[in-house]
Amino acid sequence: MIWARVVIGGDAAQVPFDARARVAFDGDAWRTLGPIDSSDLRLGMARDLLASGALDGLTRAEVLARLGEPTYRDARSGELGYELNEEHRGGNIDPSATEYLVVRFGDDGRVSRAEHVEWRDGE
Repeated sequence: MIWARVVIGGDAAQVPFDARARVAFDGDAWRTLGPIDSSDLRLGMARDLLASGALDGLTRAEVLARLGEPTYRDARSGELGYELNEEHRGGNIDPSATEYLVVRFGDDGRVSRAEHVEWRDGE
């Protein structure tokens, strides 16, 4: 069983979590916990955002208000990336795999595509 450590307002709790699960998006938890504290939880919330289409058609300002500051911003394309999970192998400090929620914008400045992207070392 996987356990997620949830910390909100200084209170901590361990809760059972299925990493494949879709978790209802909670903006406060998303922004407060960040990817390192709650990778499985953020991954579940990203699944919810994608499945529900909640980001479709939002402006950049609306996305930033909902999700907070991204992990990265691509200066050329304008896409925003929110880290969901990092995997490390063999004691290496560099990640061997990273998952992101990537949000892309069309010429009209609204979300044209949001997707779950996984990067693996050597791929």
